[in-house]
Amino acid sequence: MKYLITERQYRLLKEEISVDYDEFSIEVDILHDGDKVGYMIMEKEKDDEYTIVDAKIEPDYRGRGLYQKSIMELLEQNPELKINSMFRSEEANFAWRALMKKLPEHIGLREKKYDEGILYQIYMK
Repeated sequence: MKYLITERQYRLLKEEISVDYDEFSIEVDILHDGDKVGYMIMEKEKDDEYTIVDAKIEPDYRGRGLYQKSIMELLEQNPELKINSMFRSEEANFAWRALMKKLPEHIGLREKKYDEGILYQIYMK
């Protein structure tokens, strides 16, 4: 039996992440056909808790869910991680809110309110 996939599904199959760890940070490169089309940089807060300090997806690759896919894949590969985010831009705000709407049941969400805004944390349950 032959399976047909849409062009969008094909493009998503070609995207992957590359993760580089050191003792203080995690850098995630988002790749499409081997080319870097985005990234996330996270700084270590304590133990296995990291805060996203910078992230970018190239304009031609936005709207594909790459940010969400990358975070989910990172958590799946590292179930002990806790990832924090405080919105720093409209793009980050949009991406994080979309992510929170689509969290699988095995991913937890915590919110902490500060004067500067709300810190969100996701983690494997």
